[in-house]
Amino acid sequence: MAIYPYLRVSTDMQTVENQRNKIESSGYAVTEWFEDSAISGSTSAFERSGFKALLAKAVSGDTIIAVEVSRIGRSTSDVLNVIEYLRKNKIRLVIMNLDGIDLTSSTGRLMLTLMASCAQFERELIVERVTAGLARTKAQGTILGRQMQHSPDKIKAILADLQSGIKRMDVAHRHQISEKTVSTYKKQYSCAEAFKQLEEKWEQLQKQISARAV
Repeated sequence: MAIYPYLRVSTDMQTVENQRNKIESSGYAVTEWFEDSAISGSTSAFERSGFKALLAKAVSGDTIIAVEVSRIGRSTSDVLNVIEYLRKNKIRLVIMNLDGIDLTSSTGRLMLTLMASCAQFERELIVERVTAGLARTKAQGTILGRQMQHSPDKIKAILADLQSGIKRMDVAHRHQISEKTVSTYKKQYSCAEAFKQLEEKWEQLQKQISARAV
């Protein structure tokens, strides 16, 4: 009987290593690891390449391990569909943060249904609050979007180092940022038009900051 851990993170700025370490430290005799990186939990589990590869390998009597239910999916219906598929194929699904309960068991399915329903209700409330907050912020003239962590001048220096042939790891060390951030800046702002938009956004933000300080 094989043991297959499944790891998932939603963005390329995250890593599955924390999940991997938690499973490894629990002493499971892992047969093979499967993962999906930069894949949202809202994407059906059956549409993720890593999870599909896992289902193609797992057979009756095998066990799938996940750190949290959210690694399998974030919608009640999707997670329950996965549970039903595994139950029919006699494959166990163990969730570590639920004290290792098997969600394909009767007790596990009941617990999952209650938890998933509560989580979905909470997400809907969050969406409503965020939508209302964004509308209010936009009405006040505030620029929407992710907070900018670095100025265009710093990003320009990072890109210049990359273009000069300096390794990504060394660029990250020089500017005291992560290698993933370096890769993100290279991908997003190597285009002149994209960098111009970045400078315009930065200028607008600085004006807003100055206006608030008055």
